[in-house]
Amino acid sequence: RAPSDPGQPKPRVLLTGFEPDEQSQLIKAAEALGFAVVDDKDADSCTHCVVNSPVKRTVKLCIALSTAQHLVTPAWLEQCKEAGTVVPEADHLLKGTHESAPGAAHPWSFDPVAAMRAGRGPCLEGSSFYLAPGIKPDAKELGRVIAAAGGAVINRRALASAEGKVYMVIPDSAKQEVRSVRGGRGQWKTPFSLLTRVRMRVPQDSANPPTISTHTVLLAALRQQSIDQVLQEEP
Repeated sequence: RAPSDPGQPKPRVLLTGFEPDEQSQLIKAAEALGFAVVDDKDADSCTHCVVNSPVKRTVKLCIALSTAQHLVTPAWLEQCKEAGTVVPEADHLLKGTHESAPGAAHPWSFDPVAAMRAGRGPCLEGSSFYLAPGIKPDAKELGRVIAAAGGAVINRRALASAEGKVYMVIPDSAKQEVRSVRGGRGQWKTPFSLLTRVRMRVPQDSANPPTISTHTVLLAALRQQSIDQVLQEEP
C-alpha cells in the first residue's frame, strides 16, 4: 500500500548489514509502500538508513551518519508496512553503544544517537585527504565517506600545496611504519623510506603530512568527530 498522505515526502531508504534474502524482502516492503530504495552509489541521498543488528561498520553506514535524517531499526519498516504509511521514527531509532566483535584487528565503537546529535554538520569540513594506493575500503569508497562528511580528496600533485588540515591516508597494515600525529603537520617516524614513498606514490618533494589509517577516517565518520578528536581518543 502506498503512503496514505499523497503530499507526504517519500522516504528514501538505505539498507545496511542485511543478508541478501532479508534485504530483498525489505526492499519489496519499502517499494510497496511507495518508498524509494537507494543503492550504494546514492547512499548520501537517503533520508532513512535501516540498520541491521549486530551493527556492521559498512561504508553505507558511515555515509548515512553524515547525511541521513534518521538511523532506524528494521522494526520501523515493519511498522510502516503494518500501518500502510510512514510511522514516527522515535520509537525505532538505532540506540545504544555498538562495537566491533571481540578480537577485531581494528576495534571500533560508537553511539548512533550521540553521533547524530553531534553531527548535523560536516565533521571533516576543512580537511583534505590524499589516499594512498592499497587502502581498504578502496579510494572510491573511502572518498565517498570523506565527501559525505564534508572533506575533500586531493591527488598527489596537490599534496604539497593543499591548505588547511591535510592528511595522508595509508593502509591499516602500514600504520606501524609511522607514528600517529595529533594535529597539525607531522613528520615521518623515520625518514620515510624511498621505497615506501614510491609505493604509495608520494612526491619526493612533498610536505610530510600527518599519516592516518583508513580506520581513523571511518571512526571519524561513525562518531561524527574531527580527525583530531579521533586521534586524541585513540590508544
